[in-house]
Amino acid sequence: MIESNTGLNNRFNITQIIKLIFKRIRPALGLVVGPILMYSFLTEFDYVSILIALSLGVVYVFGDLYNDFWDFDDDKKNYRKEKLTVSGFVSKDKIKFFAYLILLTGVIIATFTNLFLLFYILIHSIVLVSYSHSKIRLKKLDLTGYFITSTPFLLIPFTIDFVLKQPFSQTSFLFAGFMFFQYFYILTQKDSTDLKDETNLFLKKKWKTASNICTINAFLASIFLLIISIKSVFFLLICGLNIVIKILNIKLIKEKKITRKTRNKIVGLEFLTPFLYLLRVFLWEDRHT
Repeated sequence: MIESNTGLNNRFNITQIIKLIFKRIRPALGLVVGPILMYSFLTEFDYVSILIALSLGVVYVFGDLYNDFWDFDDDKKNYRKEKLTVSGFVSKDKIKFFAYLILLTGVIIATFTNLFLLFYILIHSIVLVSYSHSKIRLKKLDLTGYFITSTPFLLIPFTIDFVLKQPFSQTSFLFAGFMFFQYFYILTQKDSTDLKDETNLFLKKKWKTASNICTINAFLASIFLLIISIKSVFFLLICGLNIVIKILNIKLIKEKKITRKTRNKIVGLEFLTPFLYLLRVFLWEDRHT
């Protein structure tokens, strides 16, 4: 199954394989799985939430791998060695096959969970394909493309409510805003280190404008998260950590001191914060509605 672009086998040891795979699924964990479980515990937890988080997380991984297929040339220019294709772990041709296989897994999970969830997944998949596919390439529309790609995240809390047959609440709308601007922020800040990508926001809008756009999205995501967290001192502390991490990332971006290695570490820390919210539930068995 392991095959590099040069045809060399046994090129990677088990530690390298685990690191490569984890780096590819880490955004799905931090942007989808963690926040969905967090939202579920903030409202009304149901074990179906785990299936929802799993299916949507799998679909996000599909989008990343599908994007790797179409971005292979740009990723090589930007030395994106964490990508499975550029590293030589999987060939460009095979990554597309794996992407569809993973999408099928998400579809199967959703089918046995709820038909409305399946409908959402199909819509989100179309958006993900449109973002990357050369004939549509929403990515080339910069802010418009990023806005369209972020919109499915706005719908996630309401999809969860519908599947779990619970009413929309204030938390639903607050979490929708957080997820939308959080993903928008992640998309925009990523461009600060992909400077050989022709679709790069920082090249199209110039550095100051692009970093200001990134800052606005981070600020709005933080405001929504702050309002969500205000019911608990423990949550406020985690929210504060999330905001500090964002400030550090944006500071380095604005000063043009950001590197891909540093940015990956900073964002990796931020992806942990949704799971820290769950500690309140597991350690104190306290749910906030």
